Amino acid sequence: MTEEITKILPLKASRFKETVAVSNFWTIIPDEATKFEDLLVPEYWAHVAARLRTSDIISVVAEDGSYYAQLYVAVAGSKYAKVVPLFKADLESAIEETPALVTHVVKFKGPILKHCVIRLSDKEIISQGHSAKQDAENWLRDHFKALAA
Repeated sequence: MTEEITKILPLKASRFKETVAVSNFWTIIPDEATKFEDLLVPEYWAHVAARLRTSDIISVVAEDGSYYAQLYVAVAGSKYAKVVPLFKADLESAIEETPALVTHVVKFKGPILKHCVIRLSDKEIISQGHSAKQDAENWLRDHFKALAA
C-alpha cells in the first residue's frame, strides 16, 4: 500500500512581483450617457487600448455617482480590450437629491463636478465642486440671501 504524500512547493521568487510590474491601475469616469454594459464592449476601449495590458484593473466611477465598479482587462489589443467585471456597487441609494427650495436642487454629479446646485427651470448648474452636500446647500442659502439684499 503506497501512501501518496502531497508536497507543497514554495512560491518561487521569480513569481513574486510588485503589482506595478504586472498590472496598471486605471480610473475612468464614463460620460453620463454611457451605460455600464457599454464598458463591456471591446471597441469601447479603442482610443485607450494601446495603453492597456492584460491584468490591468480599471476602476469605474459613474459621472452621476450612481455606481462604482472594477473591471479586469482579460485581453488588450491595439484597438480593443476585453474586460471582465469584478464587481459593481450600486450607490444610487446612498445619493439622495435634496429639494432645496422649489427652484433649485443639490445633486451629486460625480467626482469631477461633485455636489452641484442646479436651477430646475433650465437644468443649469449654477455652482459646482462642493465636496459636501451641506456645502452646496449653504452656498444656495447664501446665494438667495445675496439676491434678496
